[in-house]
Amino acid sequence: MALWQKQIYSPALSIQTGDNLTTFVSTNWGALLYGADGSLLKNITSSAIASIPSGCSPLPNFWYWSGELAPVAFIDSEGSVISSYNPGGYTNNAALSSDRQYALVASSNEGSGFSLAFVFLGNPNYQTCEHT
Repeated sequence: MALWQKQIYSPALSIQTGDNLTTFVSTNWGALLYGADGSLLKNITSSAIASIPSGCSPLPNFWYWSGELAPVAFIDSEGSVISSYNPGGYTNNAALSSDRQYALVASSNEGSGFSLAFVFLGNPNYQTCEHT
């Protein structure tokens, strides 16, 4: 039984589901964040990925890359970019650990082959972070 269905106009590069059943879809031109009921919560364009706010950094819920050589962005449950990692090549895939403190990032670079990076994303003060 399908809970909801949406038409998207670009290939889905990755699909991730958060703890509260939010769904994050990475596409060729940006990303879409849907609520548990299928409502569009945020449309994230590639240009929005470049800005990372300073100050408190909660743990991420999703990951996203916005272009061939762009850094991987880590995103909270409201679609805000909270941290990033530059793998030094083309991102092929990424995954968050179940506690969201670590990420594995697979990348490739012409001439130097493939690499896998284990990245620490945790913030020791994340419990005190409040989203404004």
